[in-house]
Parts: sequence; structure tokens; C-alpha cells
Amino acid sequence: MLVAVILSAPLSAQWSQEDVALESAWQVLHVMDWAQTRYAADHPDKYKELNPLLGRHPTKSEVDRLMIVGAIGHFLVTDFLTADRVKWLWATTAMKAIVIYSNWSIGVRFEFTL
Repeated sequence: MLVAVILSAPLSAQWSQEDVALESAWQVLHVMDWAQTRYAADHPDKYKELNPLLGRHPTKSEVDRLMIVGAIGHFLVTDFLTADRVKWLWATTAMKAIVIYSNWSIGVRFEFTL
């Protein structure tokens, strides 16, 4: 599903190559964050979720739902923006990378298990 979002033509059809590259980078980082969040959900004795939309110890299905909505939502907001699109993309991509690094630094790994 995420691949379809990334590879589909932008709705506004006015995306620059930089826009497409940054949105694609954000989506890849989002999948990495998703994998880490699922890992943390499998280890509630070691990790607490800080996203208030998920609560301290979400289930993997709760994580999956939020991450799917987040991926689609980010794409739609990016498409809606025009003048500030690049700023939005750089800011959200940087924030996503910081979250992933922070998670990794405390031992949260990337894992997609059923």
C-alpha cells in the first residue's frame, strides 16, 4: 500500500523532483519508525510509547492502523501544500530521522513480525 502511495502520481501534478524525493524519503523513514514501534509494542516490559495517540503500550494492530493513516495523511498534506511544501518535507523528514535515531540509541530495533 505504501509503495502505491509513493509511486502514484501526485494529486496536484505540480511536484518537483525534490518534492518526490523528500516524500519518498519520509515514507521510507516512516516504515522504519513503524518497524521500531512494532518492536517496542512486542517488548512492553522494556519500552513505553511516547506518542499520545497510541498510549503507553499499544498493540501491534493499533500501531499498524496509526502508521497507515500517518503515511496516507502525510502524502495528502504534502500534496495540499504548495508554497511551503519543501519546508514541510525537510522539517518532517528531519524529525522522523531524529525519532528513529533516538529509538535506535535506546535499543529499539527494526522488526516486522506477525
